[in-house]
Amino acid sequence: MRKDEFESRNLHQNNMRIVLIADTHNRTPELPDGDILIHAGDATSNGTREEVERFDAWLGTLKFRHILFTPGNHDFYLESDRNIIINATMLISEAVIIDGLIFWASPYTSRFGGWAFMRSEERLADIWKCIPDKVDVLITHSPPKGILDYSISGSHLGSKSLLERSSMIEPKVHVFGHIHEGAGQKRIGKTTFVNASVLNEYYQNVNKPVVIDIGV
Repeated sequence: MRKDEFESRNLHQNNMRIVLIADTHNRTPELPDGDILIHAGDATSNGTREEVERFDAWLGTLKFRHILFTPGNHDFYLESDRNIIINATMLISEAVIIDGLIFWASPYTSRFGGWAFMRSEERLADIWKCIPDKVDVLITHSPPKGILDYSISGSHLGSKSLLERSSMIEPKVHVFGHIHEGAGQKRIGKTTFVNASVLNEYYQNVNKPVVIDIGV
């Protein structure tokens, strides 16, 4: 076996490759290969049943070992029907364990307008308290306050109580979306924060999926 073949095989055996996206809004972006796909919310634009069904059908064409999804504020239909998604594991403030890694996901964001999955900051604080102390990958539609959440309006729109909880538990990765113009990555302490929005603030499909390898 050549050295490069050995190194490639060894990397695969000891790492899980995770592909991160959010805020696709009815788009079907080209995705790189990976073990797990995570979609951090806003799969649709208007949140209709038809849009959700198209999204789920697209998920069914993908070749990942696991697909994890939490809705976003545009995904209205999923507030009332959580069984329509059959081609992914949809998480609503709950956890799943894959190959020994703990993933926890929640769709909720701070209130503005009449969008889906929105709660007051006080209620959000109660939701974030339910995040286990041990989480490897934290998935939220909302950004934490002050991290990749700076909007075109000139405000930080993330959740203060989410920042406090994420900083306390220090996941390996905290992925979110919601604020398109905040797309990018930032390493703080032990955590890699990823705003995985695929669309920019003008709803143009310009941002590539983020790929992260995590040791297992």
